[in-house]
Amino acid sequence: MSKFADMMAYLSALDDGFEHVIAVDAGFQTFQRAWVVAEIAQGHEMGLQQHLKLRNEGALHAHKAELRSLDVRNMRSSHPEDAIEILGGILDKDSFNHHLQSMVFNKKTGLLATWKGLDAAQKVRTAGRVARQLADETGEQPPSQRRAE
Repeated sequence: MSKFADMMAYLSALDDGFEHVIAVDAGFQTFQRAWVVAEIAQGHEMGLQQHLKLRNEGALHAHKAELRSLDVRNMRSSHPEDAIEILGGILDKDSFNHHLQSMVFNKKTGLLATWKGLDAAQKVRTAGRVARQLADETGEQPPSQRRAE
């Protein structure tokens, strides 16, 4: 298929804990690009644990309807022959479409279900940054860096 797919197979053979992270662009074009879809399909076929990462919750909700209608048969490529080759390599297109839907919408493991936890972690990191900035401005150490006397 591609050097990327070969590398995925090689790395997963070396490391039982190897996982596939899929970075999603703000416009959610990731799921329309033929080679990206091919890589997602390859990871799925190999049984890799796959994780979606995206910019923010707002982007997710803005593109929710598009995500609900994802279909691998609608992907695009600058070279039509690439899309034909990739589609030929996805044996069960309906099953793969179901997998994409599950990655986003599964009530326990999907992106929507896990996003709240990630959002809370982001809030904690932001609060920590603000506390450090305030400490720098006032010359005080944050509570986590103070020594007990």
